[in-house]
Amino acid sequence: MTTEELVKRLEEASAAYYNGEAIMSDAEFDALRDQLIEQAPDHPFLKVVGAPATDSAWEKRTHTTTMLSQDKVNTKEEWEHWAKKMQSKKVALSHKIDGATVVLTYADGDLQYAVTRGDGFEGDDITPNVLKMQGVKTKLDRPFTGDIRGEIVLPFTAFDEHFVPLGYMNPRNSVNVMKDQKDKNGLVKYLKVIPFEVVSPETNGDIQTEEDMEKFVKELGLNYVDTWYMDADQVWDFFEQFDRNAVPYLLDGMIARICDIAEQKAMGFTSHHPNGSVAIKFEAEGAQTTILNIEWNLGLSGRVCPVANIEMIELAGAKIRRATLHNPDFIAEHNIEVGDKVFIIRANDVIPKVISLIAKGDSDIGTMMPTHCPKCEAELVKEGAHLTCPNESCEGRVFGTMMKWIKVHKLLGFGRTRMRDIVAAGINTPDKLYSCTQEELAAAVNSTRIAEKLKEELEKAKEVELGKFLAGLHIDHLGRKNGKRLQDKFRTLKAVLEATPYHFAEVPGIGQTAEAIWTGLDEKMPLIVALLEQVSIKEVEEEVAATSNALDGKKFCMTGLRKINDQPIADMVYANGGKVASGVSKGLDYLIVKNKDKLTNKLKKALDLGVVLLSPEEFLEMINHG
Repeated sequence: MTTEELVKRLEEASAAYYNGEAIMSDAEFDALRDQLIEQAPDHPFLKVVGAPATDSAWEKRTHTTTMLSQDKVNTKEEWEHWAKKMQSKKVALSHKIDGATVVLTYADGDLQYAVTRGDGFEGDDITPNVLKMQGVKTKLDRPFTGDIRGEIVLPFTAFDEHFVPLGYMNPRNSVNVMKDQKDKNGLVKYLKVIPFEVVSPETNGDIQTEEDMEKFVKELGLNYVDTWYMDADQVWDFFEQFDRNAVPYLLDGMIARICDIAEQKAMGFTSHHPNGSVAIKFEAEGAQTTILNIEWNLGLSGRVCPVANIEMIELAGAKIRRATLHNPDFIAEHNIEVGDKVFIIRANDVIPKVISLIAKGDSDIGTMMPTHCPKCEAELVKEGAHLTCPNESCEGRVFGTMMKWIKVHKLLGFGRTRMRDIVAAGINTPDKLYSCTQEELAAAVNSTRIAEKLKEELEKAKEVELGKFLAGLHIDHLGRKNGKRLQDKFRTLKAVLEATPYHFAEVPGIGQTAEAIWTGLDEKMPLIVALLEQVSIKEVEEEVAATSNALDGKKFCMTGLRKINDQPIADMVYANGGKVASGVSKGLDYLIVKNKDKLTNKLKKALDLGVVLLSPEEFLEMINHG
């Protein structure tokens, strides 16, 4: 697999994971990441933590301290190798909760706001939702100024009683959906925040060990993640004997931290993780079962995918009756038929999937590959490992196109169930969403009040960015990233539509997908024309033309600030003949830093690479005096 292919798969998996829709197991993700480290150890993806703050109605907030991820170990040998780096041998071992991280910021004991992890630098302020969750105090039992980091979880009992009846598939997905949406169903109150870390300059004297940290948090009147304190040589035996099924919420491993905080900090950190702690990951939980029958479902992309109905098993606290069989090639390669015994795992403890054949059954039913679409009965075509419906008018593909537009443009209120009603009423293309009357929408959703709110949401989304307009067309290989690449290169829709596959192929990141994107745009021309009658595309701001050569082609990046004296730094760089980089790399000449004493990831990497640091004042001096 090429580096580009590796990164694409990792980016897709990372985005899906942080949206609660994991598409591969932790083990698969880690294996791909390890392969990327081997092939391209300096690739920018390896510096990424989390996912970008969502393009939502929530206000964005910058974290006071960057939130890093965790390095991981999978074997006893890897654990022993990590433990050898410790001077002391005492370890704090705690649950690695599989939920969603949140940062609670307090001032003098009063809650100021609650922010999601986001990309580690910036997250969404979801305070209104967090105030309804269990385990959160608006006023602490004693004064405290700083951050309490915690994990939002959904206990299994609450999930089974309140979420399963509404069609939610698993606790983790439920957490990620509910934390970000308005609490229209009154379900947020069943979520719980479990603190696991304190970040505050005020606590240096009070917190010298991990045990002190647990005591400190509990004195504030909050709960704390379950933690055990032991010698390093006891950790692996404890981990192997630990019963994750006895815990009332999802775990995907344990976190081991050096108990002495000073030593922990002295270990330093990379741009991805601290060196003083490490995650010990559970293997994906699996079990044997028997395939009762196989059904073929049409997905939003037009692919017809096999799903096995199985004898019920219980994995990671969930009752499993269905599991994906991936694609026809997987079935053929493993010779899987109805009646066979197979091994099932839950990828990320979320997605049940068949991974191997255990034993052949006695059934002579076999596995019949479908030849026609289950929705429109069009003859299926084989594309790679998949069977695909080629009919653009197919009910399933039409619904997929609608949901793609909704998802890309973050239109609130248009969930799948509601969208099925809307499509069934004949409002079946994105342009018709905008052109239909409020009365037509009210008839579709059976509510005048809801229709009014939906129309208001659509009105707010009538001016769209070019990249998102393209990504919302539901074209293979043309998602948000490639949409943004085409926007940056061609700047207008007219230029995009006039380009040839050759021009697309020249855009970095597009490469071999150029022909497919070009063909897809040609096929979507009727939709494009119809949409342009309903929405307008924002003009792409032109780069400021250079009026001096004071910076003479030098490359600049910024950390901690974007403007100086209300003037965008990027504009000043361009106006003086310089270039702007989005990240720190070997080719960077200068990093403009708001605070040289605050060690951000960009600053640390710049120091490692020997990049020259500039204060805002030094940058202005450079411009004014060359």
